[in-house]
Parts: sequence; structure tokens; C-alpha cells
Amino acid sequence: MRKILGLLTLSLLLTSCTSNEGAVKKLALADGEAHYEEILQKEATDLIPQSDWLREAYVSYMKKNSEFEAEIKMVNETLAIASVSVATYSSSQRKTVAKIAGTVDPGKVRQFNFGNALQLISQQTGESVKPEKQNSGVFKYHKNSSGTWVLEK
Repeated sequence: MRKILGLLTLSLLLTSCTSNEGAVKKLALADGEAHYEEILQKEATDLIPQSDWLREAYVSYMKKNSEFEAEIKMVNETLAIASVSVATYSSSQRKTVAKIAGTVDPGKVRQFNFGNALQLISQQTGESVKPEKQNSGVFKYHKNSSGTWVLEK
């Protein structure tokens, strides 16, 4: 009977850690994506002055072609640290394509193709345009008194 109770306790403890880790991972992925979107918005605002539509298309294209991962370290039951990475185009490639998009005639912005532009950049520079893994942020979370995980600012 003691062994069964011990196994049940261990099982509950492991389930608790797994559910906490899952909750933190979900938050971290959302925070990492939001941080990356802020970077993309700034790039678009700075480099694509002529069209709101083209700025939105730039952000959408880059987000669509990015994949996020989060590694969670549970410090204790109420503290977790998450490291979020994103597989995306390099900063220089993103900025180059945004600069090119920023030169498009305002009447032709809806014809601009980011994928084609990246392929042309690859041909001109000889660099691969495959997404590469980059850091998107390290986030620290604590569990408040109501049991909700909260990002520490």
C-alpha cells in the first residue's frame, strides 16, 4: 500500500511539473512571438515608408516563415525561466528585402513578392536564404497567489 501511495504521489508531482512547464511554454512562445513581431514592425516602419499594406505584408510574410521554440527551466514550483528562439531569415536579409520593398512604386506595392526578392538577394550575394535559429528572448515567470503564471517585467 505504501508503494502505491508513493507512486501516486510521484505521479502527481511529475504531472504538476509537466502542466506547469506546459503553461509556461505556451506563455513564453506567445511572448517570444510578440517580441519578434515588435522587431518586424520597427523594421517595416523604418524601411517601408510608402505603404501601410506593404508594411503589413512584410510583417505577415516574415512571421509566416518563422518557427518558434521554447526551452523551459523550472527553478522551483513558482519560478520558471524560458529561453525562446526563432528560426527565421537573418536580420541583414530581412532588412535588405525591406529596403527593396521600400523602393517599390506606391501604385505597384500589391505586386511585390517577398519570396522572389529573397531569392534574388540569394543569387546576388551567394548566401542561403534558409531560416536560421536566433534568440527571441529570455523570459522569467512567477506563479502568483491565484496560481497564474505571470511574466516578470
